[in-house]
Amino acid sequence: MTGEGATGEGGDPPAPLPRAQVVNEPRDEPPPFWGRWGRIYLLIAGLLLIETALLWALTRWAR
Repeated sequence: MTGEGATGEGGDPPAPLPRAQVVNEPRDEPPPFWGRWGRIYLLIAGLLLIETALLWALTRWAR
């Protein structure tokens, strides 16, 4: 070991890897189709309500 450290020759750090695709949009925005987060929350709440109703109906039918 010659005192060069982990960087190799000349003390230069390794170059960062290039990104394949640069995303300029913020990550906290919903897809354009939904428009608002509230609509996504309503969709999820509706699906949970439907699933609850179906499971309740299946338990009544199975008796």
